[in-house]
Amino acid sequence: MRFFSALIIIALLLPGRTSMQLPQRLNRKHRRHHLQPAGTPPPPPTCAATVLAPSVLAGITEDHAYEQFFFDAPTRASLLSLLSTYQRPLLLCTPSLAVAADEAGIWPYKLLDCDDRFSFLRAFQYFDLNHPSGLEDYEYDAVLCDPPFANFELSRLRFVLKVLSRSDEACSVPLYLCYNGRREEAVRKEFPQLQRLSDSPLGYESVKSSTQKHIFLYGPK
Repeated sequence: MRFFSALIIIALLLPGRTSMQLPQRLNRKHRRHHLQPAGTPPPPPTCAATVLAPSVLAGITEDHAYEQFFFDAPTRASLLSLLSTYQRPLLLCTPSLAVAADEAGIWPYKLLDCDDRFSFLRAFQYFDLNHPSGLEDYEYDAVLCDPPFANFELSRLRFVLKVLSRSDEACSVPLYLCYNGRREEAVRKEFPQLQRLSDSPLGYESVKSSTQKHIFLYGPK
């Protein structure tokens, strides 16, 4: 029996030999369900931000499991035009915009992102939102950020920006934030210096239109 048990364990460990799937990425309600009183019904299943096929940019496929969605071409052009008014912009979690900046010959800029598939960009620097650290060699004059919406609260983003700026202020330079308009109150609470800059939503390559129509750019008042 021990021999056959060992064979079963080995078979389960071999790649491609099991039907077991990785656990689903959970939202905040699912992660905290165990803290609720006994008998509390589970929250409804998580809803994907898209049912569309992942987009490909510069040979890199979007990773929807990590809420990575690329801007569409018109949005990239619009955001690049906005950033052209600054000398040293900082791009936080916006690799598709960094690719567009490289293609347009815009320099200098700095991209902070956890996806090292974009390390071919000369301005790429690995950065983990969960373990932020200050910048040593780049004095930026504006920040444009497109953070994950589902699993990263704005209060945590505020802390990240304080760490980056190495000051008590969340951001001492102009901040531009791509965010879900249905959570605008949270934006006002954490970043009272921001306002919605346009009623036209931002465009993404593979986000459902029903979701995309609620995503806007927030910036200085």
